[in-house]
Amino acid sequence: MGDRLSVDTDGLARAMPAFQELGDRMASVAKSLEAKLSALGEPWGEDRTGGEFLTQYQFPKEELLTGIADTGQVLGSTAEGVTTMAKGFAKLEENNLDAVRNLTAGGPHAGDGPSGKAPGGTGHGRP
Repeated sequence: MGDRLSVDTDGLARAMPAFQELGDRMASVAKSLEAKLSALGEPWGEDRTGGEFLTQYQFPKEELLTGIADTGQVLGSTAEGVTTMAKGFAKLEENNLDAVRNLTAGGPHAGDGPSGKAPGGTGHGRP
């Protein structure tokens, strides 16, 4: 039984604001880039060479803008998920510590389950 799980919930909580900020910055970069590219209009013209340029340019441009925006959303969602996970681990640790305190306090039902009865038992700390 050497397997062990250790989570630095305080460390996770400290890291997530920067993670969220990075996600926000990526979203801002996507919006700014899209605005600047839109402001340029269609400078390739309507001739054959311009049409060939557009054919090569349009799809990668859309993919890049979508990718940057999606990265911002993923980073933000990840920050929220990790924050929720860290809070869950902290609550679990708190609950486990409370259970240990109750067991070691030597109360009348020390060792009993949450219902006041030992699992499968009579409620008197014995089966």
